[in-house]
Amino acid sequence: MTGKGESGIKVLLRVRPPDPCRATSRCLTRVDDTKAKYLNMKDSASSTFEFHKVLSESSRQEEAFAAVEEMVDLALDGYDTTVMAYGQTGSGKTHTLLGDVHDAAQQGIIPRAMRRLLEPIEKDAAISSEVTVSMVEIYCERIRDLLNPTGNALTLRDGTGAAQLPEATLVRVRSEAQCMELLARGLLHRSVAATGQHEASSRSHCLVSVH
Repeated sequence: MTGKGESGIKVLLRVRPPDPCRATSRCLTRVDDTKAKYLNMKDSASSTFEFHKVLSESSRQEEAFAAVEEMVDLALDGYDTTVMAYGQTGSGKTHTLLGDVHDAAQQGIIPRAMRRLLEPIEKDAAISSEVTVSMVEIYCERIRDLLNPTGNALTLRDGTGAAQLPEATLVRVRSEAQCMELLARGLLHRSVAATGQHEASSRSHCLVSVH
């Protein structure tokens, strides 16, 4: 993450609530705001890990957004920022990043970030700034345009200092409602399949870009 002369990566951990339907001999718990403990109950071995921020299994969606809110503020100031979720199938990546876009309390980081970015435009029609959104997935080493799912696979091209997808659909958004509809439409086209841990797991990497 880059902003205001600072370059680096911040790692945040969100602990998922235990699944009552799955027996496990391992446990991960939050110790405090920056530490989590991993316990193997078979041999009582434990390890403690440190992060920039640790969210407990009872954390709400608004807390997850608050943990990365500074990245949205940096984007409003004109800096490039990235928020990425990493974890095994069923760990809560989609829930944390997207959640339920139609339920304000359950919206994830992306819908909440979009609302923050669009607030100035919605409040003042005289603002000339333009916000555009693209939404793609990487599945089986192919890049699909989720906003134009019937089109051909996209080609990754080398830009000046960064990889680019010049053929990806860019949609201009002016309101929160329009943005939520766009995200919901893109999610409908994601590739899903059952796994041993999740009956309808997303089988792709989803990238939402805001320009």
